[in-house]
Amino acid sequence: DPNDDSETITFGKHKGQKWNTLDEGYLKWLMDGNHISICIELCNKLGEVYYSSPLPFKADARALFNLYRDGFIETNDEYSFGIRWMVAVLSSKGQAAMEKLND
Repeated sequence: DPNDDSETITFGKHKGQKWNTLDEGYLKWLMDGNHISICIELCNKLGEVYYSSPLPFKADARALFNLYRDGFIETNDEYSFGIRWMVAVLSSKGQAAMEKLND
């Protein structure tokens, strides 16, 4: 049924927007247990971004924002040596989307 969108992954502003290789790359990388740490403390490291392992593709802040906006990535605040970091990880929605893509 062309109107049945139960198998469609909602992404972006338009329902059923297709994934691009960068989006899939980020989600696969995060699904492998990786995370992104961003310094949010007012200090000399403010805004620095650290990846738990090297990215196999070029980083793109806009792609990360879109994945976060659409609920595929979630964030948590963590403290390390008195510095506050926002840590981005794969959300349950992101994990479900990746499992669906791998079916």
